[in-house]
Amino acid sequence: MLFDPGFAPEPPAPLTVFDLSPLARALVSECVAWPEAEEPLPPYAHSMFSALAAVTWRLAQNPSPVTLPSGQSPELRRALALTDAALAEEVRFEDIASDVGLAPRSLARRFEDECEMTWRAVLRRMRVLRAIEELAASDESVTTIAHAVGYTSLSAFNAAFRDLTGRTPTQYRATFRP
Repeated sequence: MLFDPGFAPEPPAPLTVFDLSPLARALVSECVAWPEAEEPLPPYAHSMFSALAAVTWRLAQNPSPVTLPSGQSPELRRALALTDAALAEEVRFEDIASDVGLAPRSLARRFEDECEMTWRAVLRRMRVLRAIEELAASDESVTTIAHAVGYTSLSAFNAAFRDLTGRTPTQYRATFRP
């Protein structure tokens, strides 16, 4: 969310990724009706944008646990891109390391140093994040989405999803629906 500095106070937390609540979603839907204009907002619009700013700042205090690390080195950034492109496939760490021109041990150290997690943990986050996007954008079944993001076991997918989000995929999807 971006607000004109003259409209809303500075956020109490730094920039972050967070999950939208149903209230925030409704406020965003209401606020998109007003085009960008030079004249002051009507009182109703001002109230909606003020409420959205307040809700946004509150939500930002609880960042989403499903954020992705970004690499600093070109090799790690390439490894992240290759991993992301192969989520639905049987992706092997050794193949990623070979494709970026590093020994698996060297790439593993880069993941630990730059991302503060293993490649396997990054792969898991990428898959869950892609699943979240699919749950929000489509009505596909949870099983279909699990397979589309590379899980062959629904129970493994549910466990990974719950571990990262604190909810089952079905519970998470329900937060997107009115």
